[in-house]
Amino acid sequence: MKAVIKYIFTPSAGLFLITATSASVAPEQLGASEIKQLFSGNTVHSLHLIRDHETTLYYNPDGRFYGISDDSIHQGKWEVRGDATICLILESGTSRCRPIMKENDTYFKFKIKDNGEVKKLIEYKTFIPGNPKNYDYVD
Repeated sequence: MKAVIKYIFTPSAGLFLITATSASVAPEQLGASEIKQLFSGNTVHSLHLIRDHETTLYYNPDGRFYGISDDSIHQGKWEVRGDATICLILESGTSRCRPIMKENDTYFKFKIKDNGEVKKLIEYKTFIPGNPKNYDYVD
């Protein structure tokens, strides 16, 4: 990320004002191996950008995920497919496969609409190694 620094001289006050802004970096879609490395064996805290709710899930390397979202238990299976999408398969059989992108230093799950528009769905806040909350699959 590049920082853009601007110097502004104000003659009336005889001062220089310094402002710094970060130049935006174009979003970059992650490959399958990058997605596996990012999620496998980690507890991930995220924010659903449309529904405005938070979720914390542990992505077990054995292909199961479990955790909570708005005090509800969420569990099922996860996998990364060759087309570089992460898929969550709920116990109900519902599945969603979406690409992951990195924009500046933030990761997002996004949907590519039929018209080609990219829509951010999930912002990933933290990736914590292991399962510190001791989430476990509930039978």
